[in-house]
Amino acid sequence: MQDSYGARPETTGEKAVSLLSRLESLPDETQLMAELDALSDDDVARLLHRRYGPTYLNLFSLFRQEMPTAKLREMAVRVTKAAIRSASAAERWLGRYPENPLQLCLSGW
Repeated sequence: MQDSYGARPETTGEKAVSLLSRLESLPDETQLMAELDALSDDDVARLLHRRYGPTYLNLFSLFRQEMPTAKLREMAVRVTKAAIRSASAAERWLGRYPENPLQLCLSGW
């Protein structure tokens, strides 16, 4: 389905949340990239809407006069995939070294 601003994704509730959680928790970078590459632009917009929606809205509000909506949509998909990849990058990388477990904390709060 489309509106005048490009694709209007249909959310799938729990399926989208579980896919996002599953992708962000994958311990292997290669497997994560393969899973992300297998998703079409429409799948990203529909199944990963919690990340895609705000990204598209921000890009649209910034660049709507400089870029066609198709280009904005393509960029939003790329940014969404990059955000998912970077979400747990430190944990994935340090997970290779179990002798030094990662302990993230906020100090001074």
